[in-house]
Order: sequence, then structure tokens, then C-alpha cells
Amino acid sequence: MTDKIRLQKFFSQQGICSRRDAEDFIRKRQIRVDGTIAELGDRVSGEETILLLGKPIKTTKTPRIIYLKFNKPIGVESTLRKFSNHASLASFDFGSHRVFPVGRLDKNSRGLMLLTNDGELTHQLMHPKFEHEKEYEVQVTPAIRPGDLEKMEKGIHIEDGLTRPCRITKINDKQFRITLREGKKRQIRYMCEALGYEVTDLLRIRIENIKLLDLAPGKVSHLTEAEIKALPSLKK
Repeated sequence: MTDKIRLQKFFSQQGICSRRDAEDFIRKRQIRVDGTIAELGDRVSGEETILLLGKPIKTTKTPRIIYLKFNKPIGVESTLRKFSNHASLASFDFGSHRVFPVGRLDKNSRGLMLLTNDGELTHQLMHPKFEHEKEYEVQVTPAIRPGDLEKMEKGIHIEDGLTRPCRITKINDKQFRITLREGKKRQIRYMCEALGYEVTDLLRIRIENIKLLDLAPGKVSHLTEAEIKALPSLKK
């Protein structure tokens, strides 16, 4: 008999969606296993008939794992949902294999995103307890006042609470580079707003060991072997 694993882990291993998204589908009663609405804690082997949003999912015992990086332009929603009035990730070609984004980058921000069907990597990079680094270049207005970047480094009170200490390097009077080890929603924008600044440009340039480099806006690239080997879920 085939060993059974939790339904959300099965979905991530099959490259259907992340564990977190699978849990959302389960909570919304949008998954059926052998005709029964799935519940959190259910375990499957893959031999069952599994429906997601009323459609049977396709499974494989050895799914090909894909790792992509993408330079998201401004104005693009970081979701695979389609919109009639603006672009999303669904507007771009990521190849024939189904992949999903690792986290989000808000519509008015740009830069590096990772897409994969490796659910374990997605779990590693998105879960707050792992504290993986993300680096950004930020432009603000008005000019940066003395002492404000130091305040940001120590932690700023925003809607979600006190931000964790971070690393900041000043580039010029209106631009700085910041490295975070947490990912509160719109965190950098709220940190800047708390000190009286407006973010005029926000570019993500690195996620852990993966760098944006010279990848053009709207372009997709496969990770190199060296980049893949250094990914958190693949480190020995």
C-alpha cells in the first residue's frame, strides 16, 4: 500500500500549488477526495480521485521540478489569476510546465520573483520562521533626513507591529538598499510612510542567493545549476 501524506504536502510535491494555497482551498471546501469534501489533516496516496474546483487534478509519480526567475514589471499583479483590465503573471509565458510564484511583489513594485513547482522550496522561502533574506533598492521623496535610515534599521512601528532589525545602505540622498529577513505586507512602503516618506520606486534585486542581475523587465530565465544547488530546500 502506498504511504499517505497530508493533502497540502501532496499538492506542493505535485507542483499544483504551495502548501499555504492548498490549505486555503481546503478551508474554502474547494477540494474533494473520492467524492468527499477535504478537511485539514486529510492524507492521500495519490491513487484517489482528487478534484480541485470541480476538476480532476493530474498527478505524476516523478514530476519534473522547474526553477525560474522573473523580472516583474510595474503594474503586474503577482498572481496567476487573469484580469480583464490589467496584467498579471498569467500574461507571461513560463513554459509548458505548471509553476507558481514563491511569494508576492505588490503591483506597483518591480524586480525579482521566483516561480517553481517545488512546493518544499516555496514553503521554506515563504514561512516566516526561516528568515530568508530579500534585498531591495528603494527610492523615496523627499530627500533622506539624517538618522532616519538608522531608525529603520533598528525597527519601525507599522500596522503589523514592530519590524525586525534589518540592514540598510544609503546609495544617495533619495535612494537606499535594504535587506529584510521578514515579509510583512507592503512592509518597506509602510516603514517609509511611518517616517514621512513616499516610495517612488521599489526594486527587488535578490532573494537569498538568487540575484536579478541583468534580466530585463518581463523576461524569464531558468536558474543555473549553481543557483539551484544553493537553494534553501536543497542545501545539505
